[in-house]
Amino acid sequence: MRTIRNLVVSLSLISLLFLFGITGISAAAAGDDDMISIQGIGYPPIRAESAAQARLMAKRAAVLDVYRNSLAASASAGKSEDVTYEELSGFVSGITVLDEEYLVDGGVRITARVPKKNIALSRARGPVERTEPRKSESSGGPQRISLDEWYTIIKKLVRIE
Repeated sequence: MRTIRNLVVSLSLISLLFLFGITGISAAAAGDDDMISIQGIGYPPIRAESAAQARLMAKRAAVLDVYRNSLAASASAGKSEDVTYEELSGFVSGITVLDEEYLVDGGVRITARVPKKNIALSRARGPVERTEPRKSESSGGPQRISLDEWYTIIKKLVRIE
């Protein structure tokens, strides 16, 4: 009788582990201070073969964006928003996907968590201060022309027969 009770208790404990998930338990044991929440957005390519392929490729792009954003978040930890890093390189492991949201325009937004200890930066060139570009008249930007000048340019380029 005692062995049957032990068997039932052990089976119920194993089923609880599978029900709540081993990753959920380890994330809870690690604590929220050691985790970073990251979001990534991916969009499907224009020339996807099917809707299923487009959705899978958008999801893959979102996961890659999560990896990139986790490296950027760990590089800029404690810095202001005006500081950015270039040429980030590193290793990320142990990402847990919390939510997948399929957007109306075909994109996918993934919310994930990763332990800080699982992000290893190997190279980051920076920090680089973001500055607003100077707006001057001599910049190589577009110039204003009149409608007559525009028609003259178009007549030279387009031949109508």
